Amino acid sequence: MRRLWMGGLILALGMGPALAADLVETGRYVFVAVEGGALRLDKESGEVSRCAEEEGRMLCRLVPDDRLAYAAKIERLDERLLAVEARLARLEEEAVAPAPAEPVPDAGEGPGPELGGEAETESEEGAEPEPPAALSQEEEEELDRFLALTDKVMRRFFGLVQELKRDFEKDQL
Repeated sequence: MRRLWMGGLILALGMGPALAADLVETGRYVFVAVEGGALRLDKESGEVSRCAEEEGRMLCRLVPDDRLAYAAKIERLDERLLAVEARLARLEEEAVAPAPAEPVPDAGEGPGPELGGEAETESEEGAEPEPPAALSQEEEEELDRFLALTDKVMRRFFGLVQELKRDFEKDQL
């Protein structure tokens, strides 16, 4: 496997068989001569470094490895995915768990005790709740006006949508 890696490294650098003689193998590292220095392959980790002379001494700098960057990004995304899945599970549990029911005051009642109204009296157990009071004549007329206005607004809105649709279809042809 290591020999295959080294052969691939030589071919990838465009050196070919003529430069195979410039290959120096020490215990852990393999050095390959290149223009302006050498490449050092760490046989244990697979890292490649470019070595060159700077200020009278040889310095080797690690060649960026896209594979390591991708592996790090995948690891970060895996951690993020686990956090999102945990949050989703928590939210689903909260959605399934029944929320405590709060009584909704009737529209005809005044504010509750916290807003300055009278406190509700507790009804006897087993007693049926009273049906809502019928609307007065004035309230029914107001409700009819509101419903008529809502109907008119909705009809106008849908009419505008139809008109826009016709205009759009004309422009398309």
